[in-house]
Amino acid sequence: MDFSLLFKHQDMLLHGAWITLQVTFGALALGLVLGILAGTGRISRRVQVRVLADVYIQVIRGTPM
Repeated sequence: MDFSLLFKHQDMLLHGAWITLQVTFGALALGLVLGILAGTGRISRRVQVRVLADVYIQVIRGTPM
């Protein structure tokens, strides 16, 4: 195998890997925050908050990944 092309574009590949990691951890943080908000909203005493959280959870559950 000829790896010269990989070494030639090493900087761009590393930059792409770095951006991938940033997007991954950003999505992880956003998902964690939204999950905590939805979970606490689901056990809320206020009916409006509970209904809103239930709708959000059902939409997310019903979305094919």
